[in-house]
Amino acid sequence: MQQLCEPTFVDELEDSLLTNLLQDECELRLLDLQVPTQNSVSSDDLNVNLLDLRFTMGSHIDREKNISEQIQPFKLTPDGLVQANLSKIPMKYTSFPLTVQLLLEVRSSLALDIYDSENDLHLIRDDLPEAYLSNQYVKQGFERHCVLFEGLLGSFDNQVSSLLRMKQHLSRVVSQLSKGEAFNVHEWKISDVDKHLYK
Repeated sequence: MQQLCEPTFVDELEDSLLTNLLQDECELRLLDLQVPTQNSVSSDDLNVNLLDLRFTMGSHIDREKNISEQIQPFKLTPDGLVQANLSKIPMKYTSFPLTVQLLLEVRSSLALDIYDSENDLHLIRDDLPEAYLSNQYVKQGFERHCVLFEGLLGSFDNQVSSLLRMKQHLSRVVSQLSKGEAFNVHEWKISDVDKHLYK
């Protein structure tokens, strides 16, 4: 999990999972939200859509590093495509990463739950039945989650020549995207699920 997720998000996930899974006889299980049919596996079982795409300049994927370097929002382009961020102490912290954020919507007829075999309970479904059954997506037979992925496109510094190279690199990536071409990302991290950390 640590290789897949941003460190602050890993801590939140581990705290949540440990709270629920340290009980004896508890395990993670999948619930099928739809009545099984003969063709139980279909393309409708998992649907992924891109909700938003944004580039960030001057902030790290690691949230703790941003806090320690006193990174703050500076400017958002009029089209909302690029968010520029700056350190309050630019002479001390000179790194200027370029990242891409993809917000994906994931819909599935399978739901993750925590099962307590000692008491024969699905802790998410059975402990909170009213909230669970009133969920508009569960009523429709699927679960919906939003997952934020962040990828490092390049590492630059706050010198003028480096910032110009970063701008050129960003232009190339945007051009590749507009043509439907793949672009190179050094690492992908999951940094949020359902706005769990940053409400």
